[in-house]
Amino acid sequence: MKQTLLLLMFLSLTIVRGQHTSGGYKPFLYQYGLKGKVKTLIEYNEYGSSTRYYFNKKGQLVSYQTYSSDGNKVKEIMFEYTDDGKLKTMKSDESLSVFTQLPNNVLQETVTVNISGIKAGETYLYTYDSKGNLLSKERKAKGGYDGINYKELYEYDSAGRLLVKKYDLAYMKNRKESFGGNYNEKDNMEVYQYDTNRQLKKHTQYDTDGKIELIEDYKGGVLVSKQEYILGNFRERTKYIYNNTTHQIREEYYEDKTGVKPSSTKVYQLTYDKMGNLILKVLTAEESSGKVKKFKGNDIQIEEKRELEYYP
Repeated sequence: MKQTLLLLMFLSLTIVRGQHTSGGYKPFLYQYGLKGKVKTLIEYNEYGSSTRYYFNKKGQLVSYQTYSSDGNKVKEIMFEYTDDGKLKTMKSDESLSVFTQLPNNVLQETVTVNISGIKAGETYLYTYDSKGNLLSKERKAKGGYDGINYKELYEYDSAGRLLVKKYDLAYMKNRKESFGGNYNEKDNMEVYQYDTNRQLKKHTQYDTDGKIELIEDYKGGVLVSKQEYILGNFRERTKYIYNNTTHQIREEYYEDKTGVKPSSTKVYQLTYDKMGNLILKVLTAEESSGKVKKFKGNDIQIEEKRELEYYP
């Protein structure tokens, strides 16, 4: 089966190579987990709005645009690159980011914000290892745009696989002293475990109080189940079953950790383009309290829709 959707979820978790930006924008095509030489990617969002990505032939993102449901452009961010292929500037009507390479594999992003005549700024420092893995991301704000400064830390194994994503303890201490409460190393931490084939096996995420918030289990690098928690208390379990022939995903929802009978189920149909990239995910059936509801024609609920254009 073309398990593109779940592989993309895996890639989004563990890809930390490549240049980073303050807004979380990904400037390079390889960071999206797509196949082929993509020229344009359009993602349709809820209520008909859309996000559009335009790449050049080098696989560099040159324009990021958002549109409202009536087709009007809401926002555009333009990206410029240096001759050696590194991100140089990121510009919109409200802000400008300038990237500068510093010694010791440190990249500096200087952000200038101008909203309704009010100017402010912030600086981000990204530190990488010799393999290009992100080791830390630090925010330092100034002017009327202070907010809370922070520092994220990333740890890897010898093969370069992400093991831990966490906040610097000094930042956690400052945040808790400002807003109250205790702090510990697991606050907002994410932990990754791998199998003997070097594929992701488990992803654990903690909340702002260091309590488990999410546990995801993978098999062959593909998501097969997850458990969700609220304030450390179990909330729901979801099991994912894939049909190798029909390109369907069956999601089973359980209200306990060990039960064998789901409280409800949903079936999704996946459609791929000629390059093997996901272009459509629709809800075709759901079952709850013993009642099955199937969706056909105009009743089919679109969960994800994308359009892709490729370079020759």
